[in-house]
Amino acid sequence: MKTPHLIRAALGVLVVFFGGSASAAAPDTLIRLRGDFVPFGMCMGGMSPQAQVDSAMKIGFRGLGLQDMNKSTFQKFQKVPAVASGEFKIHSAMWWTNVKDTAIDTVALDGMLDEAKKLGLTIWMVLDGSDKTNLSKSKAVSMIVKAARRCKAKGVKLALYPHGGCVISSAEEGLQIIDSLKKRGTTNVRLTIHLCHELKAGNRSRLPQVVAKVASYLDFATVSGADSNTYGKDDDNWASAIKPLDQGTFDATVFLKALAAVNYAGPIELHTYNLKSPAAADYDGHLERSLEWWKQRVTPPERGTSGIQIPLPSLAMERLPNGGVRLTGIPDGSRVRMYDLDGKEHPEIHPVAGVWEYTGAGSMAARVVRVQGGRAERSMVVF
Repeated sequence: MKTPHLIRAALGVLVVFFGGSASAAAPDTLIRLRGDFVPFGMCMGGMSPQAQVDSAMKIGFRGLGLQDMNKSTFQKFQKVPAVASGEFKIHSAMWWTNVKDTAIDTVALDGMLDEAKKLGLTIWMVLDGSDKTNLSKSKAVSMIVKAARRCKAKGVKLALYPHGGCVISSAEEGLQIIDSLKKRGTTNVRLTIHLCHELKAGNRSRLPQVVAKVASYLDFATVSGADSNTYGKDDDNWASAIKPLDQGTFDATVFLKALAAVNYAGPIELHTYNLKSPAAADYDGHLERSLEWWKQRVTPPERGTSGIQIPLPSLAMERLPNGGVRLTGIPDGSRVRMYDLDGKEHPEIHPVAGVWEYTGAGSMAARVVRVQGGRAERSMVVF
């Protein structure tokens, strides 16, 4: 996709990330992702909070995403010793809403948010509905605005959950909603991306482009094993899109590499909808197998990442007439490195007097340009 001369973050064309250590590249055989890998505990719904934590920790996980938003459940998780001590992290809770009922009980919501705040989790908001008409989208925006105001008042993070069959069913549709929210002055809503839902949305061949497009708003991602031909299978109850990571004909590392290419640093949750409960008599060990699959392909999460940041106004990027790119405002002593979306690094070009230029022949394809200064790092995806 060609872009105008100035690449602007506000349009989602320039994707910016902050923080994290600019350490040496991981071995070629491993995908460099920094965040925690934890189950999205839909397979644990019938277990007590204590049992969910115990099971996850026994397998080797140190966190969990919850399948629903419930005040009592939040309170019970707070009492689990490993959660209370910080040894085990509750990352998220899914909140299923429907645009048919735009009224939000703010008293009940505030009560849940008070308990969510104590856990430090992020609310994943699903907007269900029977269609994608402008009316449904308008209702969704109004509901999100109301929820976002309460979340902001209570100090709780809110992120959209694009879900197949709903008003917002893909990350790109979520980005459109976020643009609408910004026009209404609501800026505290983030985004999640889910491999299963992107495949069901027909984005199998576009995953790197989709991830890059929405990257600046991403706080969470989920992954699962899946079949390559899951698109169009709308009657299989997600069986072809949500499998253990060691199953399915689709290569899930394509999605993970796309996240790594844009320097995604948030948690990645393992989707487990309709998979066997660890408490079931016929449990098949799918959580253990998925964790082993992950460890063989992804670097361990980084701890103690730097809070040093390159200020937002510091860097500016523009297109050159020949299709190349010029980057200005580079801090002294920084390195500028360029990668394809599959992680392949290009020969390094050194900045001169704070200016870096890529003047390769022809148009510049979608690539990651990474500025590293000291322990600070900032990455931009350029189309």
